[in-house]
Amino acid sequence: MVDQIENVTVEIDAKGMEVDLVSKHIVGPIHVTVGNCFFPEKEWSDFAALILVAWTSETLKLISDPEHVAECHFQDGPYWFELEYASPGKWRFVACERSRDTPRHEMIETIVSASTMIAQLSAALDKLLASCKKLNWGTPDAAALSDSINSLSSDR
Repeated sequence: MVDQIENVTVEIDAKGMEVDLVSKHIVGPIHVTVGNCFFPEKEWSDFAALILVAWTSETLKLISDPEHVAECHFQDGPYWFELEYASPGKWRFVACERSRDTPRHEMIETIVSASTMIAQLSAALDKLLASCKKLNWGTPDAAALSDSINSLSSDR
């Protein structure tokens, strides 16, 4: 395991977002960058709002309970990452993939700054909600993004 803190970003492309006509959920480009690695991949498209809301919930559980392992799943595909307490101000980040033969393949393992991870999650929530407002998307996803921002802000 690496002891050095790796840079982490939660990246969305707000211009590439759209409301799925069938599910009515916001979908578009979303991924996590750790160091120079993209997870699951740079052009990954998924249910961005649902993912960010779920990741916020898991992160809040970790903030309030250092014993909790936050499981942050992507909706499409067999990918997720885990965050767990490593030491004060540091979280262990493990990016995983599952397949028929391997229920858990660890693709990336490193240490990230807890405050940076929280700030990145908050920035992605803000960016996606701003895009929803600009495009007049008054969807339940937009309301959930707003609630997640408020929850994350009040816990900091």
